Amino acid sequence: MFTDFKPKFTKRYARLTEIAVAGIRQYVKEVKEGSFPDDDHSYTVNEAEYQKLATMVANRRHYEMTVRRRAGPKQQHRDPSQR
Repeated sequence: MFTDFKPKFTKRYARLTEIAVAGIRQYVKEVKEGSFPDDDHSYTVNEAEYQKLATMVANRRHYEMTVRRRAGPKQQHRDPSQR
C-alpha cells in the first residue's frame, strides 16, 4: 500500500499499514476456509419470524414491479446539443 511515500511534514508513529493488511488477510483466509463467521459471531432467527420477513420482502417486490409496470416505460432524456 502506501509504505514508501511519506510527506515531509508528517511523522510515522506506527506501521499501521502492515497491521491492517495482516488483519484483512486473516479475515479473508477464515472466510474462505469457513471458520468465520462461527456461532459466536452470528445471530440466529426464529423460523416463523424469518418466514414473515421473507413474505414481506416478496410482497414488496411484487408491489414495486406492479407500480413500475403501471408507470410505463421511462422517458429517455436526450442531450439537447445532440439534436
